[in-house]
Amino acid sequence: MPKNKQWSDLSRAQRVMIIILGAIEFSLAASAIADIYMRPAEQVNGTKRKWYFIALISWVGPISWFLWGRKRQQVT
Repeated sequence: MPKNKQWSDLSRAQRVMIIILGAIEFSLAASAIADIYMRPAEQVNGTKRKWYFIALISWVGPISWFLWGRKRQQVT
């Protein structure tokens, strides 16, 4: 059975990549949650409460919010 790698076993490049990807994921989630908070309820597909929980699911939640959670504005 392979041994799980510890942080100290990773190369510098691997550590940097993990930190960058973590920061991107955190920023995406924070952006989605802020947008949910600021957006009026009538501009949300579903309930805001549901989208708060979905936005906390890894990469999938925030991306889902930006693709399907917001109602599209009609441009005239």
